[in-house]
Amino acid sequence: MPYRVKFTDKLYRSLLAISDYIAAESPQNADGAADAAVRLIESLEIMPARFPRVGKSRKTGSPVHMTTTHSFNIYYEVDSERELVIILLIQRGTRRMPRRFG
Repeated sequence: MPYRVKFTDKLYRSLLAISDYIAAESPQNADGAADAAVRLIESLEIMPARFPRVGKSRKTGSPVHMTTTHSFNIYYEVDSERELVIILLIQRGTRRMPRRFG
């Protein structure tokens, strides 16, 4: 059975910011980068733990994984008991990885 993927308001704001950032330099690539991120996030329904584990959630203790698309890192929590993937953060790959995950 596939996992459910939870999109948060913070995720939508991050995707819009990414699209705006890319549009400033390369308008023709802005939508493609955002679409690629959404497709990758949706693909986490199947085998979400396939990407490297980079920590664990302080709130739930669930593992946090990271994957990359178009120079952006996507951090997400995998809750195996509820078969749920929660997207925590999308940020530029050049930024430092968070020390803690909510």
